[in-house]
Amino acid sequence: QESFEANLKDPPKEMSPKKKASASREELEEYEEKRQRYRLRVMGNIRFIGQLLVKRMLASKFLIPCAQELLSEATPGSNSSLEALASLLTITGGEFDKMDFKYYKQLCDVFKKVEKITKDKTVESRIRFLLQDVLDLRSSGWEDNKVATKKLEAPRKLGEFEGRSN
Repeated sequence: QESFEANLKDPPKEMSPKKKASASREELEEYEEKRQRYRLRVMGNIRFIGQLLVKRMLASKFLIPCAQELLSEATPGSNSSLEALASLLTITGGEFDKMDFKYYKQLCDVFKKVEKITKDKTVESRIRFLLQDVLDLRSSGWEDNKVATKKLEAPRKLGEFEGRSN
């Protein structure tokens, strides 16, 4: 929990447009690298928390506060918390998006807020589409039916090609 909260509260400071204009190439690269490391750390923690929830190693009551915290952290221009929310809901949705889940009503409220965000044109389109994919996944019963996101056919052994015409 502490790591989750610490990683949400410690994003790199935004550079002002004036400072960006006067910054050297190395400073801009360093700033971008810090942003990337922060984003990867948050995403890694979220995936880990999601897996702990699904495997019941973390109490399911933590799903709702985590989702609500990620929603509240979303600010214009900083979409890493919404991206993390999409990841958390994708991982946990199939397990907890059921009527018998104790916190189902609160989870539905989270999905309503997500739906509202997908209609907000001030949110970056990549993030809106990512959240829309989560809603589409939910409406399909958490089965991925999209051709674009399905995993490609796995590698096959040479013996599997015999007798099969491509």
